[in-house]
Amino acid sequence: MKKIDLAQLKRMVERGISEKDIAHTFGVAVGTIKSKHPGILKVGRPARKPTNENIAMAFDLAGIWCTEEDMQVLMCVPKTTFIKWKKIPEFADAIKKGRANGRSSLLRKQWTLAKSGSVAMCIWLGKNYAGQTDNGIMIDENEISTAFDTERILGTCEE
Repeated sequence: MKKIDLAQLKRMVERGISEKDIAHTFGVAVGTIKSKHPGILKVGRPARKPTNENIAMAFDLAGIWCTEEDMQVLMCVPKTTFIKWKKIPEFADAIKKGRANGRSSLLRKQWTLAKSGSVAMCIWLGKNYAGQTDNGIMIDENEISTAFDTERILGTCEE
């Protein structure tokens, strides 16, 4: 068995010579090179990177509040790939900006509905953005179980 020259091995890898040809040059099995010099020969195929189309799709899907699981299924990528893509700044920013865009669009529509007279939307916005509540007045257990003292508010009715 020949001795493996590390400098020559690195040069061959840099030039793109196949693992099989490198092993043949040194007269050893590919597994021998991998075990004696781990990390020099690349294992597996290159990592898949998100395309501009994937980034645009992530922005659009995040804008309609798709879950990350839905996004990865619709993009036809494995979960592990999607997790790796989220670490890429361009892809992560697309999701973040898409969610912000979706939130602002939704809020804009809610304000439009409230301005057009939707009582339900006014109540919802009041509770969620103005801190309003619809809890009745707190009363003592010994008092009448209505939330308002109607006699005091309306006065006594005479028939």
